[in-house]
Amino acid sequence: RDEAAAGRADLFESKRGGEVAYMMLNTAKAPFDDPIARQAVAYGRNVAEVNQIRNRSIPQLANSPFGPGSMGYLKDNGFPKPNLAKAKKLAAEYEAKHGQKLAFEYLTNPEPDTLAIAQLVKEQAARAGIDVSIRTVDQSTLINEALAGNFQSMGFRNHAQSDPDAQYVWWHSGSPVNFGRINDP
Repeated sequence: RDEAAAGRADLFESKRGGEVAYMMLNTAKAPFDDPIARQAVAYGRNVAEVNQIRNRSIPQLANSPFGPGSMGYLKDNGFPKPNLAKAKKLAAEYEAKHGQKLAFEYLTNPEPDTLAIAQLVKEQAARAGIDVSIRTVDQSTLINEALAGNFQSMGFRNHAQSDPDAQYVWWHSGSPVNFGRINDP
């Protein structure tokens, strides 16, 4: 961008067709089989902060699997805005309900960029009173772990901008690639 602004390079940027990166939760395994845990993490995450620190806020944030410019994109899908006080309250509620602190493992590959994001996930969760451990595996193992459901949460990216009907396989309750184990008839 600096080189283009100085007239020393041509630059073409597009926000169309990109994949969406996100933290996927396995809703079939503890702690994320409990909506309180999912809500605590949602309120405790600040993806704009992660994007600013790791990407200088260059990629446009998506608020769902369908990014801006995609047919399935909704400007406001109702996903919670960061609220650390609410995240802490929900983490305490989870602990009172289950008799143990809210904690989970974050699975990622060992590339420096994804490890740095994993560390930010851990730091943000800690601010909310949630413990996160990080496990790294190579990319093919990460996909196999997703297929097997052998994870609590993982860094993932998918869903290049296409017709939402083509995305059905990722979300349908009986699909083998419904990695998050969403079960909603």
